[in-house]
Amino acid sequence: MDKNQIANILEEVAGLLELKEGSNPFEGRAYQNAARAVSALDGDIEQLTREGKLKGIPGLGSTIIKRIEELVNTGHMAFYEELQATTPPIKLEMMRIPGVGPKKINAIYKELHVNSIAELEQACREDQHRRPGYPRERLVPHLRRRREGQALGLLHDHTPAQIAHRREGRQPRRAGGGEARR
Repeated sequence: MDKNQIANILEEVAGLLELKEGSNPFEGRAYQNAARAVSALDGDIEQLTREGKLKGIPGLGSTIIKRIEELVNTGHMAFYEELQATTPPIKLEMMRIPGVGPKKINAIYKELHVNSIAELEQACREDQHRRPGYPRERLVPHLRRRREGQALGLLHDHTPAQIAHRREGRQPRRAGGGEARR
């Protein structure tokens, strides 16, 4: 597993933590910082991990280092898999709606108790979606575009990290091939 793959997983953990109700916002930020630190590392991450050279790198705390070691040694991170399993699928679906971030997703999920995009669209049509934080008038066009994009085969499954990158106007990291020049 290379540093870009590990950085992507750390960013996905950060995104999943943002969607987790009651999570500490600093924990999500710590994973974002760790992802940046890992992608900026020089050398092979597997070798650095085996030699214990991750300790002392800014942005990598002891818990995150243990999770990186778990990833390098086993190819899996139990914490990441647990977050994936416990995050309702509708929250991941809503991450694909442009202009809707984790706070709005959590508010919509909590208030409307929707379990699918179709239910969310129905709630908008029935005018149940009247709250200043996410007005129906702004959400409906995004849902329509999303549906039209799916019909044309333009939308694909994306990870929370890839969605966050696009929302911020950045390109997601790709495994292999080195960094792109800017």
